[in-house]
Amino acid sequence: MTNYTQILPLKTDERVADQFGWLPESVITPGKGTAWREIIGDSGDISTRRSTDTKYLPNLKFSEFNPDLAEKIIRYWSLPNDLILDPFAGRATRGIVALKLGRRYDGYEIAPTTFEKTEVKIKSLGGRLFKADGCTLEYHKDGSAQMIFTCPPYHRLERYESATGQLSDIKDYSAFLNSIRECAKNCYLSLDIGRFAVIVVADWRDGKAFRLFHVDTISAMESAHFTTWDIVVIKNHSPFTRLQAGKVAANRYTSKTHEYALVFRKE
Repeated sequence: MTNYTQILPLKTDERVADQFGWLPESVITPGKGTAWREIIGDSGDISTRRSTDTKYLPNLKFSEFNPDLAEKIIRYWSLPNDLILDPFAGRATRGIVALKLGRRYDGYEIAPTTFEKTEVKIKSLGGRLFKADGCTLEYHKDGSAQMIFTCPPYHRLERYESATGQLSDIKDYSAFLNSIRECAKNCYLSLDIGRFAVIVVADWRDGKAFRLFHVDTISAMESAHFTTWDIVVIKNHSPFTRLQAGKVAANRYTSKTHEYALVFRKE
């Protein structure tokens, strides 16, 4: 089991902040990651947009993982040269940041168009991307990864390119959670003993249903024998907050402007 105290001795608050780029507290407000944007890039085509004709915010991009948040998580919960395994790679943000920070990276992406674009970026930096189901992790042996770091699709909240195994194609939330449980089981098998899995998730409303996805994710991970190690609240700035203020006030609920970094450990 990795002894982090011996590998990275910590003595003062100043040293911790200098070492990891942030003072680890239970609420994070990530920066915009401006320095990363040019490295990560943006294809700018329709595949990165939710819609061109929506009533609210036409041409809004699909949510992109914040690279500043990725940097903080990777520097804190992994070590140099660790293999970071990402079951839901998406458009390469976590992979690019991981590789630039001196980690190795293996990702899974099931959408064909996204895979083709992402694979070029990841491969050019020395990482690997598999066009395969991230719930099964078929190309990884037991204990082969030193960190799991991912952000799963939020069921039907955003609709991605259809493909066999695409989670946003699943209509029933219970069936969607079955796939999350399968992913959790295979993440546990793939992770080395004593290492961490960090899953970034949010809750959302689906019609009248309030999906407590962070609770369901914890349940799935603990069912796979992970230990829940920590929960960090991530403060976001949502473009929808003002647009839907009247709607949420009329129903007496609130606009969600936070996510969770759920941290698990394989004991």
